Amino acid sequence: MIEWAEQWYIDKIKEKLLSQTRRNESGCLEWIGKTTDGVGYGLIGFLGEQVRVHRLMWEIHNKRPITKGMYCCHKCDNRKCVEPEHLYEGTPSDNQSDRISRGRQGENCGGQSRFYEGEVWLMKKLSGKVSHRMMAKMFKTTSSNISRLINDKIKPKVLRETSSSDEKG
Repeated sequence: MIEWAEQWYIDKIKEKLLSQTRRNESGCLEWIGKTTDGVGYGLIGFLGEQVRVHRLMWEIHNKRPITKGMYCCHKCDNRKCVEPEHLYEGTPSDNQSDRISRGRQGENCGGQSRFYEGEVWLMKKLSGKVSHRMMAKMFKTTSSNISRLINDKIKPKVLRETSSSDEKG
């Protein structure tokens, strides 16, 4: 993406990117500009195409493009974060492992979500009274995931009772 760009141009882009960020209490440098539709990643026009801001920041910081077939992953699990120290180049498998370990494997893919039945019940109760955007902030997800959960497009986790046979030793 940036392999041929002159340093003055890269500096100008970096300045533009930083002007659309703010530091949060966790140390993330959050993108406050345009985001992708419903997914939450920052988006900016660069060299005639729309690119995800975290990928561009990683490339600028590391002075090389992301290797073909690799992902730009977040250590902080914050899609709006563009802090180069919070980003790493990972394989699709690394990305999937992150999703599973952070309980997001079902979101955006019609599978099971990280939310339990009770949380989805509450979302459904709040629907119509509270905006999906507000609920997304409350539940730390995206408004599109709130919509999918409310409309039963993503299955909630089911709490199950543990029986004495489930206990070991």
